[in-house]
Amino acid sequence: MKRIYVSCTERVIGERYVSDLVLLDLDKNWILASRPIEIGVDDPTFKVEQSGSSYGGRGVCWHRGELVLAIHPCFLHVLDPDTLETRSVRRVDEAKEIHYIRSHDDVLHLCSTWSNSVVRVDGGRVTSELVLGDDVRPHVSEHRAQRPDYQDHLHFNAIAWHPSTGDEYHLYSHPEIIYNWTQREITWKGSQDSKGAHDLCFLDDQRLVLNSSWERETQILHLDTGEIECVYEEPGKTQLPFDVDHAKVGWLRGLVVNHHNEVMLVTAAPGLLRVLELETWKLVKSMSFSTHPFCAPFDIALHPEDW
Repeated sequence: MKRIYVSCTERVIGERYVSDLVLLDLDKNWILASRPIEIGVDDPTFKVEQSGSSYGGRGVCWHRGELVLAIHPCFLHVLDPDTLETRSVRRVDEAKEIHYIRSHDDVLHLCSTWSNSVVRVDGGRVTSELVLGDDVRPHVSEHRAQRPDYQDHLHFNAIAWHPSTGDEYHLYSHPEIIYNWTQREITWKGSQDSKGAHDLCFLDDQRLVLNSSWERETQILHLDTGEIECVYEEPGKTQLPFDVDHAKVGWLRGLVVNHHNEVMLVTAAPGLLRVLELETWKLVKSMSFSTHPFCAPFDIALHPEDW
């Protein structure tokens, strides 16, 4: 059994704001459990987004032996790992527009695109730090001049730690920048080849993996050269429509590397899981877990007992 948790976002204009968290068994190509993720229109944090809803599941990870799911806009649910039922809920207002969440050194780290902050939850203590360093500001000003609609939005969406030094790295989508927060230095400034950058994880000391959602590619950044290498592109991407009722068909979100099983897992809209063999980058398995046209996968977590 190879259990995988996938959180999803429902991208559709209308009154139905429901998405799902699914528990998959990769060995059997089977959905073991599924639970709806819904935020009601009477919630004071709810607002209709004319460009398509982005409500529902966000980051998902294991933290201190518990499965934690982030739900838009700022909720953390501790779940039963088998039934997916909610055991407890915590609201973290400092982490509005929550995106990816990761556990590191026994601290839960939340990426807030609303405040451009990393919010750290250590037991009952919550701290929030702005991610925008002085050396990033000129690049942000340049991007804002080109895209005035993103005046106050860096889209800080992912966080990762260097496997040897422990340095903390942040990913901003607007503009595309990977920032070494520990050293306060820009590691990489993106280009047209990496538009809509999401997800971030280390493959080894010299290689970072990310998803370029707009290009529908999974890419590797070589830290020693600064070069970007495409290792996977969603099949038929040139034939895919850019947007189908806001489901963004073919967009890649969700990324995890598992060295023990020598695989990398990526999710794509709508409702698709891709399994790649490390180093050869051969697509070795695919699984469809939703036929709903608005199902946009967001994040992946692996069951520690299986992987």
